[in-house]
Amino acid sequence: MTSTHAHIPNLKELKNQLDTLGVEEFHKHYSVYESFIGPDDAMEFLEEEIRKYEIYKERISVHQPRKENL
Repeated sequence: MTSTHAHIPNLKELKNQLDTLGVEEFHKHYSVYESFIGPDDAMEFLEEEIRKYEIYKERISVHQPRKENL
């Protein structure tokens, strides 16, 4: 069953979750949702954090050697 939306906490609590979970777990938790419901500032923060993480992962994967070259 896929989750379509998530209710997110206020910005302070969301930042605390990021600090507590760490970037990867935070991303795993929220990236499965199609949309968010919550305070505007918290939604903007969450969307920005997800975007930054996806850019980071894309850059890392570009620099990883292919398995067949190992």
